[in-house]
Amino acid sequence: MKVMVRDELRAIQPVIKATIEDAVRNVLSESVCSKEDVEHVVKSYADATKTAQKKVIEEAAVAQSSKRVVESVVRQLDADKVEREKRKLNVVVLNTPEPKKESSPEDKKKEDLKFCSSILGIPVRDIEVCWRAGKWMNPSQNTVDHLSSSLKMKTWTSGPAESAEVLAEAFSSVFVHEPENLPDVEKPEPNCDKLNDIDITFDKVNNMATASSSSSYKITWINDVAGVKQSIKDLGREKEIAVDCEGMNLSREGTLDILSIATRHRDVYLFDIAKLGALAFEAGLKGLLESDRTTHTKLLYDCRNDADALLHIYDVKLAGVLDLQLLEVIHRRNRGQRIEYLRGLKKSLETYVNDQKMEIIKRKGINEIEESKKKDVNIWAARPLSDELKEYCAVDVAALFPLQKILKKGKDAEDMKIVLEGSERFSDYFRSYEVLPMKEFIWNPFLPQKILRFNFIRNTTEEVKKCQGCRKEFRKAELKISCLAQQAWLCGVCKKVEIRAKDAVSMLKWLKESV
Repeated sequence: MKVMVRDELRAIQPVIKATIEDAVRNVLSESVCSKEDVEHVVKSYADATKTAQKKVIEEAAVAQSSKRVVESVVRQLDADKVEREKRKLNVVVLNTPEPKKESSPEDKKKEDLKFCSSILGIPVRDIEVCWRAGKWMNPSQNTVDHLSSSLKMKTWTSGPAESAEVLAEAFSSVFVHEPENLPDVEKPEPNCDKLNDIDITFDKVNNMATASSSSSYKITWINDVAGVKQSIKDLGREKEIAVDCEGMNLSREGTLDILSIATRHRDVYLFDIAKLGALAFEAGLKGLLESDRTTHTKLLYDCRNDADALLHIYDVKLAGVLDLQLLEVIHRRNRGQRIEYLRGLKKSLETYVNDQKMEIIKRKGINEIEESKKKDVNIWAARPLSDELKEYCAVDVAALFPLQKILKKGKDAEDMKIVLEGSERFSDYFRSYEVLPMKEFIWNPFLPQKILRFNFIRNTTEEVKKCQGCRKEFRKAELKISCLAQQAWLCGVCKKVEIRAKDAVSMLKWLKESV
């Protein structure tokens, strides 16, 4: 028994050590913590783990010996005395802990949380909040000093056998994630005498980062001119607003039925454009949406279709845009990730904001929209609009504020300048066409060229040609010959679209007409 336990614990030792070492090395720069400090932390942790392992082995050996003694006594008893002697043994057995039953995942989670709480001196409820929010404290120098001194202890308090692995995972989470909107909590007194105090403070958690946050929106439905004028007065005091449009095939070729605007204070205004039409814009929405960034910054996520519909249906030229889809591209670029694809709002919210209720609302709304497309029904024009779709509209705008806060973190002035310049070009991308090109060339998941400054080269001296797919102008060196029509020139994005095209016949016809 002792050999088996020892082999089990020895097998997880490299995993534990690697987890701690990688977590610390991946985050802490040399200016904060040197290589020697990292190695010292890992060694101290290994020493403490070794002591815990030894205790587990000794306890297992004692338990095994006790079991052998009991079995030996029982075997020596006469058949007629077995029941009587068992009753006597039960007196002893009742005072000893029963063998631990295999716990469910939920029980194991509670046990692990309780143990981490006893080690770190943080209440279980606060650890759960941090895990749900998906964000942890930043390891400042002060915090690192406290953690390092705490790891120098000689023994652990009692806990699950896999306590070392659980604690390694907890420390890894602490070091890997950056701080963002964590709750203010009082640091309790540590309940382990052998641990030093760990100085951990949290920022106030943003309501959008919790699973119950979506229900706190204040949604106002506006379907008359008086309501529009009053809402414009309220929105006029805001420096930043979040904007989104909904409609069937939202563009100049479709409809614009709902205009959603949210404030940072979680007030959401839903304007019934299907009923009000141009009156809504004449009552003040046009001036609000056309104001520049110095007056009102408009947060949008992929503004291309919104800007196209507003201009060509209601003669409103959307301005002062900060497009968070482009900010998310910069976020990935700064981390060395691939950026040729654009990421949808649903995916970004799942990745960064981590709000389960918000994700459920988005998923239900998307499913309802997809079903309406199959039936060729405009659900956005139906009145009264369902509560589910109102909540969907609210999430699409109110969620942009916490998303912006997360994506802006760590971005310098140059990054933001690239995004703001790109947002202006992104706003013009669809609406600048006199006639929209073949939809496959502009409605695709790729990041268009000549939007963000770093993905195109400015050179006015070289010959300029027009891409036969998206009909944008490029330097000749940036274009490639089409596979389908040998005389057609395509930009890098349209070339990818052509390669993946499902309807090559229609695309060939389009290219030949464009040459």
